[in-house]
Amino acid sequence: MAWGARQRDVAAGAVVVGAAFVVVLWVLARIPLGMDSIPSLDIYAYSWPIFLYTQAALEQGHGLLWNDLQSCGQPFLGIVSTTLLYPPTWIFLPFEADVWLRGQAILHLAVAGLGSYALARELDLGRTAALGAALAFELGGVGVGIATWSPLVQGAYAWIPMALACAERVLRSPRPEAAIALGVVLTLQLLAGFPQLSVFTYELLGLRALFELATRRGGSRGRGLAVLALGMALPLALAAVQVLPTLELASESVRTLPLAAHEYSQPGGEHSWVDFRRVTGRRVPVSGTVAGLFGVAAALLAGASLAATRRRRAIAFYLSAGGLFLALVFDTPLRDAYRLLPIAGDLRIPYRFAWVTSFCLSVLVGFGLEASSAERRGSGAPSRTLLGSLTALAGIWLLSPRGLESWEWVVAALVLLAIAMPSPRPAAEGLRSAALVALLAASLIGSDAHSALGFLPDDTTLRESSAAFEFVRERQNASERVYAAPGLPRPVDLSMRSKTAALYGLPTIVDYENLAS
Repeated sequence: MAWGARQRDVAAGAVVVGAAFVVVLWVLARIPLGMDSIPSLDIYAYSWPIFLYTQAALEQGHGLLWNDLQSCGQPFLGIVSTTLLYPPTWIFLPFEADVWLRGQAILHLAVAGLGSYALARELDLGRTAALGAALAFELGGVGVGIATWSPLVQGAYAWIPMALACAERVLRSPRPEAAIALGVVLTLQLLAGFPQLSVFTYELLGLRALFELATRRGGSRGRGLAVLALGMALPLALAAVQVLPTLELASESVRTLPLAAHEYSQPGGEHSWVDFRRVTGRRVPVSGTVAGLFGVAAALLAGASLAATRRRRAIAFYLSAGGLFLALVFDTPLRDAYRLLPIAGDLRIPYRFAWVTSFCLSVLVGFGLEASSAERRGSGAPSRTLLGSLTALAGIWLLSPRGLESWEWVVAALVLLAIAMPSPRPAAEGLRSAALVALLAASLIGSDAHSALGFLPDDTTLRESSAAFEFVRERQNASERVYAAPGLPRPVDLSMRSKTAALYGLPTIVDYENLAS
């Protein structure tokens, strides 16, 4: 019996969710920690202690507004990166921290994929092409690298596609309920605890509004932009209970001072073409680089979108937006001009602009899959998509100081063969598209298996210094505070960090916080 449209969408969603489980519980779980892959400091020295502190505060009935254990006392709710009001935090509070870490990683990878699928469908892509776009974003090196780096960053990153999907719905059908949906998504992204990605999302939405204003004519255009602006403004009200104390705390912190040029960038980041080629040539999924941007299969399929004859407006927008954010990675007059914008000069580390480029690239993957199929249904000669993919392959080769790996040449050959292979029957065309999506997913999962960061199997490493803390607890009086100093012999000592004392309920004199410290 033929499946209906809703059933096919549910099946695609099941693939997206299943991929999230595979990556977290199988691929990342099998990564051996050592010199090539290490546990993330921002997970185990920051987010992990915060989660355990939240659980303890709820059990004790105090401490959610004011944390008296860190930095001689400091706000807790007022620090947005505690994610206290973020719904996924509530979901996992009854469970062990290990379940929370892996559970939220699965949840956010699924949200990322489902949001990308919804966006692709809003852009009128077919289901197979939409699934390809979803998997490209969900399994891409940037997304998986962020998943192994920081839960709060992953949470904010995962909501970008859903926000753009809501924006496309608003522009197509400007109704109040569409604005409310956009406002809710942007509120969730803000509560996830990493405002820099909220700023990037608002900038992307602003570019989308300008693009609509410049390229579309008609009476509904003005109404669509007005409803879009309403949706973008709603989080200021919906998240006011979090935004207002965070702004108050930020106004009294050192973060109100403008960043100098050496503070804005990070040593080792990609600020020149040479640095960019060096880092992308590693092909290792890691949050701190754009190495995951140019997976071979994803790049070749995105290159095929250049040959599309339909939906050129949408392709032009995502190609231009991705290129613009990528250009901001480099130290150029364009980035100097960008830093003059409100807030822009206060947010550090320029390589993070490439995260938006990675998102735009995933959308173009969907367009490339659609363009390949559409070209066959027309003349049957895949010359345009093949040329676009070959152009992308040349670009990848230029970004690879050591050349392509042997497995990358195999993947590239298979993708090009699938694009060039004739498929006279509609059923064969569907199989070819499905095979391309499967090849895309397999190549991305294979790359994810080489992630530079990984999850600890348990909390044994974090509690290696428990005897020392218990020794102090027995002797510490109410006026004394401790200072936890990491041991020098080990490259990553997670058992004696600034927030570690909070795991044992001992007041400390320092903290690992951006604002309060």
